[in-house]
Parts: sequence; structure tokens; C-alpha cells
Amino acid sequence: MRGPKTFAEWVEAYVERDSDTEYVLTPGERVVFDPMHGFFTYTYDAASNEILVPKMCGDGRHWRLLIYALVLASGARGVYCCTKRNPRAYQRILGGELVKMTHEYDFRTGKETTLWYIFITPKDTPKDTKEGDKHADTDSAVPVHAAGDGGVCEGGRQYHTG
Repeated sequence: MRGPKTFAEWVEAYVERDSDTEYVLTPGERVVFDPMHGFFTYTYDAASNEILVPKMCGDGRHWRLLIYALVLASGARGVYCCTKRNPRAYQRILGGELVKMTHEYDFRTGKETTLWYIFITPKDTPKDTKEGDKHADTDSAVPVHAAGDGGVCEGGRQYHTG
């Protein structure tokens, strides 16, 4: 799925992709959005010194360099991703190591879901990137709040989804 799309359209695609998924942010979870490439959410876990990326929809190759920049800027030891989809796809794009697999029962849907946990460090980055992957255009990516309508984010700075 490619853009341009509004934030609401990308969230709708995220929810539709997996019928038992809801788009709900946890406290401290931040959103980075680009109309052409989708969005991802992240939070910093100080106890483990890791960045957690619980939600991503769109072009993972586009977001890869920005996520690694977050790791380097924060001094985190790496990124922890969780997926219900094939973990090998994440590993091809982002690299990393599969560190855990759990099965959870969703009482709302009555289905069991497998969750795959992947830990990625910048040194795990796949060396064979496509030419277009080398320089992600992050100028158009902006943080947005949970509603995606340009609300106030960290530090009282105002961001717009464009």
C-alpha cells in the first residue's frame, strides 16, 4: 500500500490488515507519520535501554534509517519490534534476531495469535540495501499525536499532518 494517504487512511489500513488489531496508543507511545510511506509508533524503555516499535504500517524500508537514527540519537542498545506477521519479512528489511515467540488468546475475537519478537541493533542492519533505501526522505515525516490531526506533541511543539 502506497500513499499519499491521510493519517486516518493509514490507520484504517493498519486495522484492516489484521482484523483483531486495534489502533490504541499506550502512554508515552509516539507516532511518526509520512503521507507517502505510512507511520510507525515508538517508545523508549529506560529500564532496558531499548526503543520499542509496536506498530508499523507502510514502507518499512523507508522507516529503517529513521528508526536506526532514533537508536543512535538516544543511545539505546537497539530496537525491539513485535509482529503478528511473518518475522522473516521484518528480518529481511530491518535485520535483527528473533528472540521470542508467544501465543496469546484474544478473548474479543476468540482466536489465538502468535506474536514474534525481534531485537535489532544498528550492526544487524542488512548490508544489501536497495539504491532508494540509502537515503530515506525523512523531511516529510512528522510526529503526530494519537488522533493524527496535528495536536500538540512533546515539549508543546505543534506538528501538522499536512
